[in-house]
Amino acid sequence: MEYNKHLAGFTGFWQLSSGYRISPTLFAKPLTAVEWASTMFARSHLKIPIPQPRYPHLRHWFVQDFVKGKMLLECWETLGIFMQFRIACTLRGYLLQLRQFRRPVPGSIQGGHVFGSLFAPGFYNGPFESSLTFQRWVKEVTWKGWGREVVIFVMAQHDGRIDSKEPIPEEPQFPDHEEWPLVFTHGDLSLSNVMLSDDGTLWVVDWADSGFYPPWMEALGVYRYENHPQSWKRLRWIVVGPTPLQQKNWKYFSNICEGYGSMEPREGTWPP
Repeated sequence: MEYNKHLAGFTGFWQLSSGYRISPTLFAKPLTAVEWASTMFARSHLKIPIPQPRYPHLRHWFVQDFVKGKMLLECWETLGIFMQFRIACTLRGYLLQLRQFRRPVPGSIQGGHVFGSLFAPGFYNGPFESSLTFQRWVKEVTWKGWGREVVIFVMAQHDGRIDSKEPIPEEPQFPDHEEWPLVFTHGDLSLSNVMLSDDGTLWVVDWADSGFYPPWMEALGVYRYENHPQSWKRLRWIVVGPTPLQQKNWKYFSNICEGYGSMEPREGTWPP
């Protein structure tokens, strides 16, 4: 119980934890429909320390080995500059492993569902029949999200909440003839999902958001955490590269993405 309270202190909610230590060697968290398959794929194809899942028969809980150590979110600022640099380089190497695996259709390992914090948390989108279909959907939702922002902006100008000289929100920008290769992606490589064990091993946990997506989506997942330490922010580019162009578009996309999702995974491709 004390460990669970300790973990909750890093989630932003004093009494809410993302998971629970249920024994000296086991950790449990609510199971999503795609997490088991994603974790097993990662463990079997990558040379990355990932906790062993246990009890596959459980329908509502995801149980895995407990890593004795600390989240990077917890210990990052206590580490020396050289150790921080080593960790960033190690994570970069991990991502290079992930990107060796490609697939023609986007989404999760099992079912091809587009799911995770970058989309609409708790909702499933897709499955999409191809990378091109996924790309068209993202662009369509982004433009609709921008249109919604413009309407809200104009109404605010009209009633005086925004200065009339303020320019309207910038249009989404998509490079011409842009290709979206689909590579295996963790999807939420935050400091809370990387563990530094007591023996110095760097573990990656929480593969619930993983799947096959364009490489820039991994960068989106890393750069969206603005409350992380400045010393980490200065090293993010080593791990995932520079801030992706799509970051400017994503606020428009995420504002209305939820309206396209379903609470349960769809069976057939979408749009039908």
